[in-house]
Amino acid sequence: MKYDLIIENWNKFLEGKFDFLKKKSFKKPPEEPEEKKKPQQKIRLDFGRKMKDKWGSEHSPCDPDDSSKRRDLGKHIFHPFDPNRDTEDWECNTELEDQLLNAIQVYVRMNSAEKIQGKIGEFIIDYFKDKTDNSLPLSRFAKNVALYRGLKLELDEVGLGLLQQVDWEKGTTNKIEGIKWGVYPPLLPYKLRRETVSFSYEWSVGKEFATKGNKPVQIVFQTSGNSQTKGGGFFVDFSNFYNLYRNRNYTMINKLRFRNVRNYAWESEALLIGKGAGDELPLTNVHINLDVLQEKIMELDGGHPLKKDFMEILKQALTRREKRRIKKKFKSDSMGTKKWMETGFQKAIASGDLKQLQTVGNELQGDLKKYENNIEAFALAIERQEILDHIQYLKQTIQKIWSTFEDMLESSSKRGTHAAPDPDIYIPPEPPSLVESKTKKVRVLKTKNVSNKI
Repeated sequence: MKYDLIIENWNKFLEGKFDFLKKKSFKKPPEEPEEKKKPQQKIRLDFGRKMKDKWGSEHSPCDPDDSSKRRDLGKHIFHPFDPNRDTEDWECNTELEDQLLNAIQVYVRMNSAEKIQGKIGEFIIDYFKDKTDNSLPLSRFAKNVALYRGLKLELDEVGLGLLQQVDWEKGTTNKIEGIKWGVYPPLLPYKLRRETVSFSYEWSVGKEFATKGNKPVQIVFQTSGNSQTKGGGFFVDFSNFYNLYRNRNYTMINKLRFRNVRNYAWESEALLIGKGAGDELPLTNVHINLDVLQEKIMELDGGHPLKKDFMEILKQALTRREKRRIKKKFKSDSMGTKKWMETGFQKAIASGDLKQLQTVGNELQGDLKKYENNIEAFALAIERQEILDHIQYLKQTIQKIWSTFEDMLESSSKRGTHAAPDPDIYIPPEPPSLVESKTKKVRVLKTKNVSNKI
């Protein structure tokens, strides 16, 4: 019996009928031909799925037509172009990674953020929100340093609205390159007009942009590099992006080309990416060119629809020291005019200096226009009646100067001895009161000094 059982089991073994043998095979699988063998690929987990990180090298380059379509940047950002790469081979960029690289390059080289806006900008906010390692080629700006952006506006509703968002009572002033700038706390945040905004590490860059073109409202906004917009936007730090170098053995998708941007590192730019127009960025300070602002408000015509509102801005912007300076200048102008009428006027008549009479007459007419058009502005520092009295004095003085000028011009032309007046100096229209009895006036000039009393 035992013998029969042994024979039976032996036959089953030969026929492969044992259960423990059915799932196994002792045969070695056939080996693939050498040319069909694929390079070993590294495996990583991403979003709960197995994702393959494709790698390339000088002898086995990445295939741009086979770039990963996944929405991330792999383990290494811009690895083919990273000068700090510690391997001879490199992780192939994803398709999105090449698009991001190209968008940043276009922004740096051409100052155009068009390719960053939209899906690329949304990806940056989502992907880089927690990537603050500043050793990366691209990262979220995490340094608490001042950043600046210049802006220039007209004296219109937009300019007025911005100036009304400044806390004028808590400001300070200082001179920079001979120009008086005020620094004030903002009452409202900076509102984005588009998804991306450029700032600079340097105050001088913001100032240069604000003052270019000599518009009346010249402002430099100041914020911090680690600020975040209301919608979750932030500044992108690409200071290491400038160091990326060309890799001749890597081809980007869609015939995009790597461009070296090392020569643009001096621009010291910081790019803010927000959640679109209307997003708000907190500010720390607002810098305003007070010299230009005050001068342009003072020059506003009396019919300007917003003059009253801008006068209120000027009232808040003027410090006590500045009011004293305006008052001092007013008195200096007034006393200077009176002194010239007492001495210089007679000298000009005695020497027949028509050119000087022309020059002084035109200057005083400019002063008259300035005071007449800006009574409200000067009244912030000077008594109104004092201004009105000076305006009346200027009118009488100008009348006397031009009357005398016309008399001397006619008298000297009859003698043929005078030098012709400077043709480049404007001669105003002859006042109606100068038309009558010029002959009698000329005889007076010949026989006695002209009174300088008004």
